[in-house]
Amino acid sequence: MKKLLLSSAFIFVFAASNAQAFAQEKTNKTTTNSSKETSFPITVNQQVGSWQLHCAYPNNEQSKQKNTSQGCIAQQSLMVTGKDNKQTPVASLLLEKIRDNQNPSKVNPVQFTVVTPLGFSLQQPVTISIEHAGKTDLPWVTCTTNGCIASQPINSALQKSLETNKTAQLIIHRVNKTTVTINFNIEDLHNVFTAMNDLINKKAP
Repeated sequence: MKKLLLSSAFIFVFAASNAQAFAQEKTNKTTTNSSKETSFPITVNQQVGSWQLHCAYPNNEQSKQKNTSQGCIAQQSLMVTGKDNKQTPVASLLLEKIRDNQNPSKVNPVQFTVVTPLGFSLQQPVTISIEHAGKTDLPWVTCTTNGCIASQPINSALQKSLETNKTAQLIIHRVNKTTVTINFNIEDLHNVFTAMNDLINKKAP
């Protein structure tokens, strides 16, 4: 399930004309397919501040019963504005709360994932700098022809920092030795984590 969600995020974030299209296209695709093929999961989508929350449930026709969610993803797209005032996607932030494949009653620790286009240095990790809470490195996990993924499980201390602060910075190093630093909003993350905990334990709609 985790690999499926990561792959879906990876495909749509940078294949779409801009990062904002990712969530809508993913939602539309899943909803359309679920009505035609019982093998596709049902998705529940919710906006929490600047984050888009998507939770997947087994299709009722397939499972014959209402099960709890297989997992949830909260996503925020980060954009930069060029000299022509055109916005370009630089990264997509994903918080993933996924059930264990081997033990569905167990929920894995939340994973913080950053998806970027190509052109950044893999010699240095992606860094999340949180206001009043220091820095956390996310190691690179994989790359394809579309871009790269950096990811790290969130421990209780990091989650508390994310929930109790308002702003953070994403720091990515380019191959030409320059650095991209982008501010992003985390003041809604307490509500995001609460919503994820609630939805992942609810029965399918």
